[in-house]
Amino acid sequence: MIGAPLMVLTARPYGVWRDHFINWTSPPLPSVVSDGIALLSFQVPIYLGIIWISGADAAALLKAGAFFAVMMFVLGKPYG
Repeated sequence: MIGAPLMVLTARPYGVWRDHFINWTSPPLPSVVSDGIALLSFQVPIYLGIIWISGADAAALLKAGAFFAVMMFVLGKPYG
């Protein structure tokens, strides 16, 4: 239930962050790598904050963060 409104609220800040990060890291990094790192560095903390507020303990945060990071890195480019 919180996902869709949160996506709407974070879309513009993420776009600004992504553009800044890609400009900052190119040319040393390929844009696909910069794009993936930008996505992870923005979305994973938000996701962890949501599940922490929901009552997750440290072990659950580590597991969920690792899974979410892998999932976002793999699906980030195809997803958009």
